[in-house]
Amino acid sequence: RGTQNKISESSLQVLKDVIYMMNYEPFFDITENTLKCKNGSEFLFYGAKNPHAFKSLQRIDLAWIDEATELNEYAWEQLIPTIRQDDSRFIITFNAELEEDYVWKEFVVNKHPYAHVFKINYDANPYFPETLQLEMELCKERDPIKYDHIWLGNLRKEIVGALWTKDMIIHKPAKHDQEYEKICVAIDPSVTSKSTSDACGLVVCGKI
Repeated sequence: RGTQNKISESSLQVLKDVIYMMNYEPFFDITENTLKCKNGSEFLFYGAKNPHAFKSLQRIDLAWIDEATELNEYAWEQLIPTIRQDDSRFIITFNAELEEDYVWKEFVVNKHPYAHVFKINYDANPYFPETLQLEMELCKERDPIKYDHIWLGNLRKEIVGALWTKDMIIHKPAKHDQEYEKICVAIDPSVTSKSTSDACGLVVCGKI
């Protein structure tokens, strides 16, 4: 994952839940912080905060990248050459976020020649709970833009929490000879450069 400072932030519990659900416990040695197969295989859990750590990995033939939008281009450049066993492969899972995300551009837009891309939404889940069904329908009614992103898995069209949304902006071209009494430019810069960082805000206003 992109961020993982401790084992509790990894996908370990997700894997355990699947093992228990499918009654595969006899094939695994499971402890609080580790997961190993009876055949000698072992699960390792890494965060991409320090991509250089990938270079120390050896004999990895299956890599699952969860929340893949959290990995920047540099992290991918370090990770991909590391997984070099014969017949090795990646399983990449993520929710679509922004069109500039590396994983979206590389595997979806540019159609990586060795990737098989599948889009799976709630309507493909035969076990989709009724409680979430109600939440989904409420979201669809109240906030179609949010519904399109969260429930239909499409790219974000609006920044969550934005003071100005597309619906609030009306384009009205000024006359070519129109003068403004005052023009103000306001900038709200981001203070970090992570995939989860707020976008930089820029507003230009003119008083006629």
